[in-house]
Amino acid sequence: MDSDRIGGIGHQLLGRLMGMTGRVLGDAKLQTDGARERERGKRQNDAGCARETAGALSIAELPAEHEAEQTGPLPAPGNLQI
Repeated sequence: MDSDRIGGIGHQLLGRLMGMTGRVLGDAKLQTDGARERERGKRQNDAGCARETAGALSIAELPAEHEAEQTGPLPAPGNLQI
């Protein structure tokens, strides 16, 4: 699990706690700060998910036909057709 995902979950939990505390105390600012903290956690968690997904992909997973297009022989410099 990526460190951004772990941190994001922590921010989401903190935001939820802040929001509940704000509701119990009747503090609108604390509720708003809690919602903002939860959103920050969601974005950080999403960034960690994206990083994990990108890391899981590799060149080896590309189809063979795509690989052949990139590794095909190049024309000799004198044989270029314009």
